[in-house]
Amino acid sequence: MEVRKVTLEDIPQLKEMVRNTTRHCYADFIRPDLFEDYMNKGNSDKYIDRDSDKCYLAVEEGKNVGMFIMNQDELFMIAVNHEYLREGYGSKILAHVERELFKTNDIIKLETIVENTRAINFYKKQGWELYKTEPYEPLQITVAYMRKEKPF
Repeated sequence: MEVRKVTLEDIPQLKEMVRNTTRHCYADFIRPDLFEDYMNKGNSDKYIDRDSDKCYLAVEEGKNVGMFIMNQDELFMIAVNHEYLREGYGSKILAHVERELFKTNDIIKLETIVENTRAINFYKKQGWELYKTEPYEPLQITVAYMRKEKPF
């Protein structure tokens, strides 16, 4: 799997992939009207536009299998193309992100939602710990704050 910075030409296809993955992975956890409002406002597109300089694409044999956005000490967004879910790409992408973030941090962080137990269990299996939760009223969900310490 190759990981590279996103180019301007990638952005339309990347946005579509993230929207499809968001629908596939999160629609069951958020009240339908709130989810549709979130999607119709183009929120995931806004994150990609805002953070395109921190956005990376994971490519396997010419196919976009996933993406991520990372900040200084945080995995801000990760998405595996829904067509390639459960094929190990999430683990490969996460391992890549961890290697990069641990170059400059002893503790790294991410956020997900408590209701997405599949994601919570995935991160725990990779050595992440849940350290805090708090409600997020606009979407009527609970945010899960997770962290991982650098292995020494």
